[in-house]
Amino acid sequence: MKSPSLKKQNDLMFSITLSVSLFLVITICSVVASYFYLEEIGNQSDSIMREVNSLAIELQKTPAYAGETTKEAWKRVVQRQEEASRFFRFRAVLSEPRFTNALEGEQYRLEMRAFASRISFNRGKIFQWNQIINLVLLAISFSGIVFQLTLVALNRRSLKTFLSAMEQGISSIDDLLQFKRIQRSEHPGERFPELIDLFTRIDRVTALINLDHDMGRLSGLGNMDFLVDGLSETINQFMPCQRLALAFRTSNSVITAETVKADYSDLHLVPGHSERIDAGSLHQIAEHRTPRIINNLPEYAHTREVSVATKLLLKEGIFSSVTAPLVFRDKCVGFIFVSTRENIEYHSDHARELARIASAVSHTLYTEFLFQETVAETTRAFVSLMSEKDNETSQHLVRMARYSFIVARKYNQTVRRLEPALLREILWFAPLHDIGKIGITDLILHKTGPLTDDERKTMQTHVFIGERVLREMDASLKQVLSESLLKTAIEIIGGHHEKFDGSGYPRRLAGENIPLAGRIVAAADVFDALTSKRPYKDAWPVEKAVSWMKNSMPGHFDPEVFGCLESSIEDILTVYEELKEV
Repeated sequence: MKSPSLKKQNDLMFSITLSVSLFLVITICSVVASYFYLEEIGNQSDSIMREVNSLAIELQKTPAYAGETTKEAWKRVVQRQEEASRFFRFRAVLSEPRFTNALEGEQYRLEMRAFASRISFNRGKIFQWNQIINLVLLAISFSGIVFQLTLVALNRRSLKTFLSAMEQGISSIDDLLQFKRIQRSEHPGERFPELIDLFTRIDRVTALINLDHDMGRLSGLGNMDFLVDGLSETINQFMPCQRLALAFRTSNSVITAETVKADYSDLHLVPGHSERIDAGSLHQIAEHRTPRIINNLPEYAHTREVSVATKLLLKEGIFSSVTAPLVFRDKCVGFIFVSTRENIEYHSDHARELARIASAVSHTLYTEFLFQETVAETTRAFVSLMSEKDNETSQHLVRMARYSFIVARKYNQTVRRLEPALLREILWFAPLHDIGKIGITDLILHKTGPLTDDERKTMQTHVFIGERVLREMDASLKQVLSESLLKTAIEIIGGHHEKFDGSGYPRRLAGENIPLAGRIVAAADVFDALTSKRPYKDAWPVEKAVSWMKNSMPGHFDPEVFGCLESSIEDILTVYEELKEV
């Protein structure tokens, strides 16, 4: 929270001093007035008590009946009480004496004593409260004096802080002129409005200088997800960013979402989503190579036809976004998107800074994307090779990969946050789950009847064969990249025949000892096998397949994974209708 300016502080000091002085005058007047008030209350109370004593004397003279002199004494008590009521309120009332015997007379005397006690009690209570009020007023006055003295000290300290902050600002400008990287902690003086503008400009120039250093660091990360993490950290220095996403052109007319980093888990526009670049306004950004700002996305979508991607962003609650093109060798190859759910407005400075960042990292990002595409193409080649060897159709492999991705996405949204790389790699590598069957003889692989025990053991070795093939590939890639690219693929191959209760193969792993990718692909693979037509069976209805997996295969699946499959049936049915085999 910024501090008021020095001028406002001085004005505030004057106002507080005046207020404290007025309060002191009022307090002194109140104390003096209360003294005279209490003096009068004492006099009135003494006057009433004197008349009560006179009444008591008359009662002693005629204890068995109320004579005229007794009644006259009572009237004087009432008269004094009425006169005193101008100063304080009496709750005690003494009735008129009308007794005609000694017993009634004794009762009246008791009533009179109670009346006198009440008068004394009220007087003491008034004195007590008046003293408390005076003490409170004096305490407040003393506090006001202390507060005023404190403000004087703080005002002097603020002046010293202001001058110190100004000195730091001059030092920062000197460092900038010498092209030094500035990492300056906030100085208390920066909260003064007189210095906010100065330090805002210094911080902006500092951020741009630091950005040049960050771009060099990012270019050396070499992994798309590490790059996005680094980009997110850098971009958040310049603008609000709850969602950072990258998309690349996979052909001249198609744009595909590549990766996303968000502060929330309920994503709808996920990696892998593709549509034509002219479905929205991205083709204009690609043509003109200038950033685009959309503030109030709901209103923007209401006034024109928008892409499916924009509709998915609206489901995520995105309110504003900035988009910049990624240009490689004078060609727009993709886009970087910065978005927020907050009701804020991005401005031209944000767009200019994002364009600068995009220009600095486009070469690194696109090179990494091309490398990942090469890995994906290699995976598709393996899948094609395997479909010729095995009886599995290519449609089965595509379906179960899409099912696996849908389940993984639901798991990410409802159970535990997953790295974007894992979601993408499950989609890529799920079709490789049975690639080890390449090493199984056709006599066993294509046998129409049931397998013998020895044949079944041989068939189960396809897991080890597939793991060995991919480990050898991964080892070769590590020599170049110093990182594992096929770890998830190996986990899928080794884990998709394991069962959650430990009764699966080849290692009889149980529970979370089975890699998550393997648990997800296991559920998707069985679901697709049940709902697909085979030479030896018809396709089961989806409801029957889900019921069978739930009730007739106890201990087979991870309950959380199967729950994600169940709750994603609507999305799974969309894929099923698109790719089913009649």
